[in-house]
Amino acid sequence: RRRGKQASSAAMGYTYTPTYYSGLQETIASVCKSIFSRPGKRLTADQAAARRHANALKWQQDSFHRILHLSALHREGIVPAADVHAFRASLLAALSAPPQGPADHPP
Repeated sequence: RRRGKQASSAAMGYTYTPTYYSGLQETIASVCKSIFSRPGKRLTADQAAARRHANALKWQQDSFHRILHLSALHREGIVPAADVHAFRASLLAALSAPPQGPADHPP
């Protein structure tokens, strides 16, 4: 199903931006800003919170993709079930743990 915003002009019609690509674009922009930012520049509290939130979302997405990948490898007979269960257990433990402070990040 297509999602988008109607442009201000009727002649322009609808614009469509897939959620995945807009999220990817935001991630790339965030990485570029962190790489090319001026040294010694301190983040505001809002910027630091936004960075922690972005890092947490990236960790969740990476973990989700890893469990899907491990499950597929297990179905193909490449990875033993014990490896899938061990990763799933560590993922559930990390997700059910209390929130971490700003200095700590999920692995």
